[in-house]
Amino acid sequence: QAEAIIVCTPVENHADWLVKARIDRRAIFIEKPLVTSASVCAPWKDVTPSPCEQVGYSLRYHPGVIKLRSVLAELGTVYAARFVVALTQDHEKYPDTLLECSHEIDCALYLFGPGTVEGARSRCNGHVWELLIDHGPSGPVSSLRLDDRFDGYHRSAVIACEKGSVTFRWHPPDDAWQLVSPIAVEQGKVTVDEIYRAELEDFFTHIAVGILEPTRCTIQEGLAVVRACEDARMLATREHAAL
Repeated sequence: QAEAIIVCTPVENHADWLVKARIDRRAIFIEKPLVTSASVCAPWKDVTPSPCEQVGYSLRYHPGVIKLRSVLAELGTVYAARFVVALTQDHEKYPDTLLECSHEIDCALYLFGPGTVEGARSRCNGHVWELLIDHGPSGPVSSLRLDDRFDGYHRSAVIACEKGSVTFRWHPPDDAWQLVSPIAVEQGKVTVDEIYRAELEDFFTHIAVGILEPTRCTIQEGLAVVRACEDARMLATREHAAL
């Protein structure tokens, strides 16, 4: 009998697989997004969690993001953060820009803790999104721009801290990334496959020896991203209605 399940089926099947894994007490790795709607979690909420459950938000395993998190810990209070992701205009491949780019939402929650979506708007039939996540009294407000009007594909973040600003950039087409801060300037190359491999190695290590890095995205954290997407859509709909 298999010890673990890796779910890379359409997102509509994810909830069913999670329930099966919990009933059979098997470890489970689910590619993001966890589900399409937070309401889908009802079938599994009363089932005892499996020994190891992980949602595939690979940006947490990007070496630049790992370094970024350690740098932020040394730069004092974070005042504000600005994330931008630019996609090519491939609306068939990215029919839902907000859900496809939920990596950035997860990254903001991972770096700064839980938060609520305080404002959101969309343009071009949902292919351009802007939203604000408030991380509460002890955290900053994250501004996210998810935009597919650019010709290239890149991700970037600019974070203002008490002891200086940090800039992180990643250009997946050539795998190059760069981190610039008052503490260090670092750069390198990493492929999406290498990041994904690191994520799965963490999952398999836990199954083998019971050690799991805090980097992983839990079911609850994956659900928080889905809820943020739902809240953004609701706020954007209200804004359109008010115009």
